[in-house]
Amino acid sequence: MKTITVFEIAKVKSSNIASIAFGGSSIYVNFNNGTSYAYEGANLNDYEEFKKAESVGKHFHSHIMKAGYEVTKLEDFKLEQEGPTSAANPQQDAEIIRLKKENVDLYQALKIKQERIDFLEKEIEEERYRTVELQKKA
Repeated sequence: MKTITVFEIAKVKSSNIASIAFGGSSIYVNFNNGTSYAYEGANLNDYEEFKKAESVGKHFHSHIMKAGYEVTKLEDFKLEQEGPTSAANPQQDAEIIRLKKENVDLYQALKIKQERIDFLEKEIEEERYRTVELQKKA
């Protein structure tokens, strides 16, 4: 059995969805019928909106399913929540969770900036190629 370590696991009120989780850049959805799927390419804000939705099922269909995430059916796995487990200091645990969320947000922002840099570098390379081709013709 494969263990997937996630940032958070949340039980939700839904007729079809038992729980949701977030880890790395994936939202994990565990359905009441026992099937589970990973939706790769999500960020923490996507997960938080999903978790806080008035109707988790409607949000799933209108936002998660239609977002274009890469979907993987999960079989023979166990989700394990990382992070604080100490009930002795809930204030410290809350701070650890806040810092981890902040870290995830920074990682997502860095990933977006790197994608933009890669795109611009490709455009520059294409422009250099066009310039060389124009110089050859001149």
